[in-house]
Amino acid sequence: SSFLTSALKELSTLTQDEIRLFDFMIAKNQPDKNGRLAGVVRSSGTPPEMILAEFVERLRRSPLFTQVTVDGYQKTPANGLFELYFQISLVGKV
Repeated sequence: SSFLTSALKELSTLTQDEIRLFDFMIAKNQPDKNGRLAGVVRSSGTPPEMILAEFVERLRRSPLFTQVTVDGYQKTPANGLFELYFQISLVGKV
């Protein structure tokens, strides 16, 4: 099985219900920071920053990813909940 298949399975296991990923990229020809994730956290109870922090920790504990870094985020209120859009860079161990 390819790294991409393994990575997608791992992401589906690590991603909490409040998180929706809409971009995932791994570039095999770039050894440094070869991966990127983007998504949104939607939450009405737990602060979305805490959910994102837990997701980052899950990624860091994974044997498939290293150097996980939140590159940016933006929090906005939406229909009685908060949405936190984020970008993460990482290294996928291809």
